Amino acid sequence: MQNANSCIPKLEYLQTISQTPPPASLTIGVTCSTNNVSQGDGGFNINVECPAGDIALTGGWSCVDGTNNVNDATVSVNSFLYSNVTPVGWQTIGHVKTFSGSCTVCASCAPGACKDTNDCLP
Repeated sequence: MQNANSCIPKLEYLQTISQTPPPASLTIGVTCSTNNVSQGDGGFNINVECPAGDIALTGGWSCVDGTNNVNDATVSVNSFLYSNVTPVGWQTIGHVKTFSGSCTVCASCAPGACKDTNDCLP
């Protein structure tokens, strides 16, 4: 077994990358979906997808009760939603402690390499 210092490179190289014209700024958007929780068991399973051609960068969730107070939840899934291997959204599955209210799941999305899928066909 190696110690942690053996993984640290001994030399570090820095390179300046010049691009003309400079690259355009990256536009990041947020897409959300809100659903009521199950009155029977407080369960929820919410998927939110980025606009077509975008990829998901991150995501998250929040839940409120019927009077808009924070509703504690136990979450079993809080992860990317995939199309094959591409992260196209966010998925959260869980149960709230009070069987009322709603949960919101959001994904932050950025344009993918193939915003127009016709450009990426083989």
